[in-house]
Amino acid sequence: MAVVANGSDYAQQFTELEGLSVIVTGTRLEGASTRMAGPEITATSVVAASDAPPRPAE
Repeated sequence: MAVVANGSDYAQQFTELEGLSVIVTGTRLEGASTRMAGPEITATSVVAASDAPPRPAE
């Protein structure tokens, strides 16, 4: 899990996807944070997990 630093940019999508599993793609923020919930990312996309294309195993 990670904190979405720019979550307000995706507020409408989060509302529409409430209750579903989602996949958030983004980049991890480097440096210090005032949040203590875990690592932070800057999201570049948010989709329902059921709508995400299959990805190769990492």
